[in-house]
Amino acid sequence: MLLNMTKASVNLSIGAALLLMTPSVNGQVLRDPTLPAGQVVAAGSQAAQSGLVLSSIIKGSENYAVINNQILKVGERIEGLKLVHIGHKDVTFSDGKKLTLFQVITE
Repeated sequence: MLLNMTKASVNLSIGAALLLMTPSVNGQVLRDPTLPAGQVVAAGSQAAQSGLVLSSIIKGSENYAVINNQILKVGERIEGLKLVHIGHKDVTFSDGKKLTLFQVITE
């Protein structure tokens, strides 16, 4: 019984030591690999600086754009920018900046 308690305490000590040696990643920002690679925007534009990502455009009786996982229609705002146009491959904001869908590469 004493031998089992000693083994348990050694195992507990080893486990605690391993936890203390594990590096912390709490402050690290990791990129989600499932998100689209990005979009084409004018360098220095407010859209580019704010990190907006246009992931899809839905055309129908009303047009919608999915930007930063939010479904928007013309007239709505995201991060202070008003969406004024939804095209087939891009969207335009009231300040004239555009977000363009990424191009899919196929073989």
